[in-house]
Amino acid sequence: MKKTRYLIFLTLAALATASAASAQTRGIGLTALGDYSYTTTYGSSAGLDLLAGIPVGSQFEFEPALQFTTSGVHTAAIQARTLFPLEKSSLFLKNRIVFKDVARSRTYDACLGLSLGWESTHIELEAGMFGRVMDRFGRDRHSLDAALCEPFNLLYSIKGRLRAADSPWNVWASVSNADRFQLERMWQPIISAGGWFEPSARLRLLLDVICKPSGMFHLNAEFYSIGARAGVCFKL
Repeated sequence: MKKTRYLIFLTLAALATASAASAQTRGIGLTALGDYSYTTTYGSSAGLDLLAGIPVGSQFEFEPALQFTTSGVHTAAIQARTLFPLEKSSLFLKNRIVFKDVARSRTYDACLGLSLGWESTHIELEAGMFGRVMDRFGRDRHSLDAALCEPFNLLYSIKGRLRAADSPWNVWASVSNADRFQLERMWQPIISAGGWFEPSARLRLLLDVICKPSGMFHLNAEFYSIGARAGVCFKL
């Protein structure tokens, strides 16, 4: 528990420092989302997601995020995205760190990922690798128990948008094994869809739904989890 509190403190401190350092940068976005999900493991759960999109210049963005849930699974994540503009599209490099604390079992899941992507007006493709370490808090390092390590996992994402990413409203759909708060094994894709609407230049309303069917490559008609998120993004 002390390690978890220390990690959350460091994440919040990094968020505050980065926000202060970027106070003169235009386009900072602060997002709050309420979410509800049902899984066959934890049952019904509600949560709160807090994110900040902090651009540095015109080609780099830093995004720290925190997620708290009533199921006792809490997540701290940091994502960095570097953009390489092309004539009619863009390449991007994305780094991810995701730390998940499962309080009820006193275990944690830490992931580090790196991916390369391409996006146009309507399509976004991404592929890369990530590593994962799963362990138990307070484990005796001299015992026969060992942390579970997965050094090489494939990361991928296929996303389609109806309109350009900077449009005042949009809808999208994606198949991926990664989002802001989770990195799944390659054979466990996450199916998502959502959209946004901007009633003003500084305010964006957000809604998305997420489904993870069960079975390898989800060749089972039953679902493992389903959920929805809704909230607002305020642009400074």
